Amino acid sequence: MKRVLSFMTIAAMLMAMTALPAAAEKVQNAAGDWEILNEKFDDMTGTADLKTVIDISDAKTGMSFAVADAAAESLPEAGSHGKVLKVAKAATTGSSGSDSYIRFHYSSNKLVANQCTLEELKHIRASFDLYLPEKVPAGTNMRLRAYDNYNKSTAGDNLFSFGADGQISFLNGTSKAAYETGKWQHFDIYLNFDGTNEYSVYLNGALVADRLKTTNLKECIVTFGISADNTTGVYTYYYDNAQFVVPGDFQMLSSSPADGAENVSLTEPVELTFNHPMPNLDASNITVSANGTPVENVTISEKNGVVKVTQPAGGFAYETTYMVSADTGLTDIWGNSLAEAASVSFTTEREGAAKSDRNLVDENFDDGTAISTDIFDMGTAKTGMSYTAVNAANENLPEAAAHGNVAKIAKTATETTANTDGYFRI
Repeated sequence: MKRVLSFMTIAAMLMAMTALPAAAEKVQNAAGDWEILNEKFDDMTGTADLKTVIDISDAKTGMSFAVADAAAESLPEAGSHGKVLKVAKAATTGSSGSDSYIRFHYSSNKLVANQCTLEELKHIRASFDLYLPEKVPAGTNMRLRAYDNYNKSTAGDNLFSFGADGQISFLNGTSKAAYETGKWQHFDIYLNFDGTNEYSVYLNGALVADRLKTTNLKECIVTFGISADNTTGVYTYYYDNAQFVVPGDFQMLSSSPADGAENVSLTEPVELTFNHPMPNLDASNITVSANGTPVENVTISEKNGVVKVTQPAGGFAYETTYMVSADTGLTDIWGNSLAEAASVSFTTEREGAAKSDRNLVDENFDDGTAISTDIFDMGTAKTGMSYTAVNAANENLPEAAAHGNVAKIAKTATETTANTDGYFRI
């Protein structure tokens, strides 16, 4: 009898093992990191496609989840975003305790508790783009929520929430950060469960929450998304470029000037770009030398993985070979050391050398279908004013092939309001 039970136990264990989701297929990107989720929505057509990669709740009355075309929705940067996820609430509901949410899962499947034993989930970056047409309605608690898993446990944290006052509040943090409406915003959440249980948040490349403590998340993160509490308000938001990224080796990716460059300006800052940010950079791990002699009084700073080295007062010397080096004492946001020392060497210009022109703005409108508000300030107060990027050939303009896309500024209606201007400023 004991032998029979033993075989039955083994069989049950084998069945349980085969029921577990397969390990995530990781794809190494150009930065040397491993992507276990990279969802741009561009290959999707409807809700059925959405449900293959995300968990969505439509319990709220009037909630809708759809794949939408960014251009058709008149969103900025439509050419680079293509299709996006549109989440909208268009009706009131009296149901209590119901949430609307979207949740992305590690490895695009539903998870079990033992996946938190995976070493790769101790360090992870969760990222997404968010577009809010307007501020979150009063009474709506919209937040970024992360879970340590999806079926067998509900441990999770609201890492940050969006307020009706235009501010983001962080879990276990005292400071706030402003969010913007009418433009895409990019969020990177770095989580460290290697004995610290901490998270950091970058908003549009700027650090806004540094090493805050999680409360319920203790082991890992396998699910993240945005949820909103029951509300009688209406709202819409758009979501794109969701990622789970597992860090690869910490390494330098590029430099400016490039290694071996010549005739470098005496006042051109040196930038070393790494694949992970270093919010707690120890500048002693970055050294500068001139023809082998250490250079003093340089200024070293870091922002989102880019180390900037600014010359001493007066700039570099003419016709001198400089080397900027990073040693393996350099550590990233997770505490990983630089995989191998890195350096860049360049030679400055000679005295009296002719200087080439530099483009501070070079915009020919050919890179997209929308005019970038990052470069241009436009007045839209006048009735009938429009500012669009159009194709020169479609407008029957001369030299259309040479011009490609152009900016079209048009006024098609009369204006009776005083003190309003239609303008276009670079």
